[in-house]
Amino acid sequence: MKSILYFLILSLSWAMAYAGDGGISIAAFANSDIAGLIAASMLCGTVYRIPLNYTGTLAASSSEKLIFQNIPQGHVVKGFLIKFGGTFVAADLAELSIRLGAKNILPVNVTGADFLDLCDWKGMTADATYMFIPFFDPKCHDEVQSRLGEIDTTIRIIGQERPYSEFTLTIRPDGTQSASPTISVEMVCDTRPKPQIPVSTGADPDFFDTTRLIRCWTYADVYCGNANSYNPITMNFGTDSRNNVCNSAIFTANGTKFQYSKDNVQYLSDEAVGFNTFWQKELQFRVPQSGLYVLDFTDGGQPFSSLDLQRPDGSAASFKWELYVTSAETVRVYNELLCPYERL
Repeated sequence: MKSILYFLILSLSWAMAYAGDGGISIAAFANSDIAGLIAASMLCGTVYRIPLNYTGTLAASSSEKLIFQNIPQGHVVKGFLIKFGGTFVAADLAELSIRLGAKNILPVNVTGADFLDLCDWKGMTADATYMFIPFFDPKCHDEVQSRLGEIDTTIRIIGQERPYSEFTLTIRPDGTQSASPTISVEMVCDTRPKPQIPVSTGADPDFFDTTRLIRCWTYADVYCGNANSYNPITMNFGTDSRNNVCNSAIFTANGTKFQYSKDNVQYLSDEAVGFNTFWQKELQFRVPQSGLYVLDFTDGGQPFSSLDLQRPDGSAASFKWELYVTSAETVRVYNELLCPYERL
């Protein structure tokens, strides 16, 4: 009987630890289930939350920025958990941005509605009350790879006296919220060190380890003026061709198909939105969103299979990206990257 009980306790502890480490999304449960799952993970000492304070005033019809600055460092950060209350909901966010050191890892032009769609596409089922900004990938099937994007603020960045000179989250409402809006933000952290794997190849003379990797996002607004035709799409992959591209998400109302080539070799040709939806849902276990065309370069969220921007000799490859639209429109493209802070 004691051995059976001991086995059950070990199994329960393992399950709780797994829930806090990407095996189960801590944002995949609506409302109080999110907090409950994180609280369960805390019992085995893997996940903890730090409440954050902000400057600014949140009031009815206000669009004043709420700035969560001087975020405490010395932690391995899995993400930010945002809870909305009263008449304030996630879709009311006109701006959602994160600044780390001197760089934006979540650009200032991200809206709450866009980020909700990106989270929903990953299968995180964010709702109006809760939003989770993940640096780990809660849907990745590999435990180590799921944690590679976590922000390790315990490491020392070369040339700085502390890990990062700034760590700030900024939230700006759009002013449509009515009476008694509320908001609270918690930083979700992991007690375990971030996985450390040496990374160095012949084409990449810079040696670094995976503790320096950060999940971040870039964006570009692109005007597609040629109706019933393919239009070139500008992709913002950062300033370094060694960056890893996990996925590219295109918000489009009139796009019907997409294609791209690398060094004049066609990798995708005339892929219709319908087929993209099938592929994302059935083979990559994503949740397709209306008006969102996504190129997922990972296999089940595993970043080691992300898009390679280089040639075998280490030089930057040449890409051609094209979207077919039935009517002229401006599309917004978000790219999710995984790269060392120094290369952002």
